[in-house]
Amino acid sequence: MFKVVSINVNGLRNNLKRVAVFNWIKDNDYDFALLQETHCSTDFEAKIWSSQWNGNAGIMEIVTPKARYMAKAASKN
Repeated sequence: MFKVVSINVNGLRNNLKRVAVFNWIKDNDYDFALLQETHCSTDFEAKIWSSQWNGNAGIMEIVTPKARYMAKAASKN
């Protein structure tokens, strides 16, 4: 069985909020976290956010209007 969460975060452009959400996901050990309304709209933001993700999940994917970015993170196993 997988542990899944889906959250409407209402924007993650604020660095403190983004770090808090990422840490909350890690602390709760979710297998899948689906974030809606991130308000990530530029390729530059997507690259930064991907680099900040260092969670338990194997992949973080950010979809912007122009491109998709995936960041591989270390597995907990």
